[in-house]
Amino acid sequence: MKHMAMRKFPVSERVRVSNSEVASPRSCTKEAGIVVITAVCVLTAIFTTFVVATSPIDPIPLVLPRHTIPWVRENRKLECVEKLGEGLVLGPEDVVVARDGSLVVATRDGWVKKVWPRNGTVENWKRVGGYPCGLALGVHGEILVADPLQGLLNVTDDDEVRCITSTAEGTPITFPDSVTVSGKGQIYFTDASTKHLLHFWHLDVLESRPHGRVLNFDPTTGRTTVLMKGLAFANGIALSPTEDFLVVCESWKYRCVRYWLEGEFKGTLETFIDNLPGLPDNIHLHAPSQTFWLGLVGGRSWLTDLTLKSALLKHFFAKFWHHVTPFNFERGELIAINLHGQVIVSYQDPRGARFSFATGAVIQDNYLYIGSLTEPFLGRLNLDLQECT
Repeated sequence: MKHMAMRKFPVSERVRVSNSEVASPRSCTKEAGIVVITAVCVLTAIFTTFVVATSPIDPIPLVLPRHTIPWVRENRKLECVEKLGEGLVLGPEDVVVARDGSLVVATRDGWVKKVWPRNGTVENWKRVGGYPCGLALGVHGEILVADPLQGLLNVTDDDEVRCITSTAEGTPITFPDSVTVSGKGQIYFTDASTKHLLHFWHLDVLESRPHGRVLNFDPTTGRTTVLMKGLAFANGIALSPTEDFLVVCESWKYRCVRYWLEGEFKGTLETFIDNLPGLPDNIHLHAPSQTFWLGLVGGRSWLTDLTLKSALLKHFFAKFWHHVTPFNFERGELIAINLHGQVIVSYQDPRGARFSFATGAVIQDNYLYIGSLTEPFLGRLNLDLQECT
């Protein structure tokens, strides 16, 4: 018995016993990896379900033409912008030239102000409240204001601020955004979205369902009618020099369309310019040069195009918009377009070093006066500038 108790097992037998009782490091690592991958998949599924279930939008995929801009050579001309009324005009989204030669701007603090180009002084002209966006000069020298919180406003030196319309064909005007006036006094303006309100404009972009309209207010009858509907966030609007067509910007389709008011194609719609390198915002006609000046915001990249075609990414950015966005709102860009929808010049600040979120511009005395939703001043740029150094 003692001899048998002291018997040693062969080495090979001892090794077999050891291997059967103790897992190898490689096996442990493999099992741990499976656990981690499974946990990540489960958490991802839970997070995705949460995002989709709590998302404020019902998006559809939007496939855009491939982003190509062969006509643009990057430049830094907007980095030479002069700052007028700095600190006194907060987020001057739109600007028009008044009859007295002043530059009228709409600011984020609810004012319509005048900036005098000779010395840059600022006059607090009329407080309209609300959130004034688009501006236009009326046939009698009045200023028309598109205000998403109040409606279409009429502002003059003598009278109080008047809301001239806030409904169209019995339905509320949800998001008055931009306005233009014909020589006969007809007022055309955009209702950017019939679903999403001002402070949720980004949801309209991400949802990619066409809720925009173009409306016509006839001052002789006091009636507001719908000219167009089903537009992709109807933004800027401008009349042609002969007032035979309207140009309307569809922001989240990166294009502007032409709507014929007169002639053989009256009442029809066609593409004016598309595949733009940013979301088109305000547009203004400069009649002497037969050009439209258009502000482009948000930039455009592979990420924006991917987001617009992916319902899941749309849900994600809609949920966390105030923390992360696929758009580059630091970039500033303006373009001039001829009557055939061709780009003839571009002014840029690629990094937003001097001027970002350029929403539109007008020309006076060979100077470009530029609005912005984020800058605390009105920009001015000499049109003779070749390059900013």
